[in-house]
Amino acid sequence: MINHQGDIAHNQMLLEVVNGQHEAGRSGVVLVEPDFIADRLGNAAQTPVVATFALQPLFEGLELSGELGVHAEEIESALMMRWFPETVNYEAMAGLEPTALGPADLAEWRKGGEHARRVTPQGFFGAPSPRDPFLWRFHERMARAMAGVVISSLQKQPGEGAAAARL
Repeated sequence: MINHQGDIAHNQMLLEVVNGQHEAGRSGVVLVEPDFIADRLGNAAQTPVVATFALQPLFEGLELSGELGVHAEEIESALMMRWFPETVNYEAMAGLEPTALGPADLAEWRKGGEHARRVTPQGFFGAPSPRDPFLWRFHERMARAMAGVVISSLQKQPGEGAAAARL
């Protein structure tokens, strides 16, 4: 099971599901997460059911705005520009200013619902217009990193545990 969604409740639920699969004898099920999510899960992620990959190296060589980006931000916009350019309103995007939100705003936004709408009334969190139109490469790199963890996990000897598959 591959995940990179950052909501902690979502991540805890996925971990519970994978743990349940292992308890039912399905030891081939592994939760693949970026290292920052495993860190947020704490000791609960220190289990053979979780395999991680390092996220920070995936940003190397990419030109980012420096804004805290969480949703509909520059990387996601670049991805849409790359794969679904007909859905992007370039004129509207050019007029959107970065949200300039910080960690306290993120904590409030993560509560969801009305909290998120209050923090991000325009629907994006970060800089919606990418400086680097090739930021979509981040998702390509992340897909490769996830695939590497899966392949490594499949190549392990039985009984080694997914934690050995960390990249």
